[in-house]
Amino acid sequence: MKTYQVITAATTYPVSLTEAKSHLKVDTTADDTYIESIIKAATQLSEEYTNRFFIDTVIEQYASSFAELKTLFKSKVSSVDHVKYYPSSTTTIPSTISSPSGGSGYTDGTNVETISVNGTGLTVDITTSGGAVQTARINQAGSGYNNGDTVTISVPSGPPSSQFTITSLGTTSINVLLNNDIYDAQLNYEPSQIQLVDGQSFPDITKRNDAVLARYTVGYGSAASDVPEIIKQAILLTIGNFYQNRNSVVIGRIATELPQNVKWLLDTYKVQIVAWQLAN
Repeated sequence: MKTYQVITAATTYPVSLTEAKSHLKVDTTADDTYIESIIKAATQLSEEYTNRFFIDTVIEQYASSFAELKTLFKSKVSSVDHVKYYPSSTTTIPSTISSPSGGSGYTDGTNVETISVNGTGLTVDITTSGGAVQTARINQAGSGYNNGDTVTISVPSGPPSSQFTITSLGTTSINVLLNNDIYDAQLNYEPSQIQLVDGQSFPDITKRNDAVLARYTVGYGSAASDVPEIIKQAILLTIGNFYQNRNSVVIGRIATELPQNVKWLLDTYKVQIVAWQLAN
């Protein structure tokens, strides 16, 4: 099973109230609330038809296996933030860590390497004050660790002095980060794909519908001006159709259906998710 949910919605729409009113030749404020609602509806219908989000939106896509996560549902993907999974019942992957000891000689950093007697690959994002580590958050989980292991944070110069303890390992009830050197996000494709790097293998996962997830940002950009003009014109035409046909039933057609001329415009940007992509 594969599904998704919006984590951070767009804060604007491709078409503004001013643009919509200009298109409709409306110069009063009496219908502003209604026009704003059909801007939202027209945008949502157009996004659903094209399998896209037009303005930057962060979503999480869930699947029961890594194979099902190969194809990302929505376009245009600009970045993949992370992939997480629920490991099988036996694991050596850190899930949570204690607060770090301060140490000295540190600066703020991401993906900072660590040193441990057991395990490899654990990196952390750290914040510092006066050279001492204040917070540490797992970036790459690594593997081969034991619960209770003491881990030392590497320092650019001088002996490393800040440490933390692994307080829990990944279980069937806690999802963990997948090391990003295992997979490659193919963002030049539409639909975009998450592919296994040659020579790597995906870890064992527990059996559940949301066993793996990918969080990614999709959209043309953060501003309405980033959206292609053809899409904006399609939305304006849909707004005009909704405004002229306010009744729920219109003879010969459904009022909330995309007009055929709008579909012709949006077909240029429609991303097809075909059956073999869903199955593989």
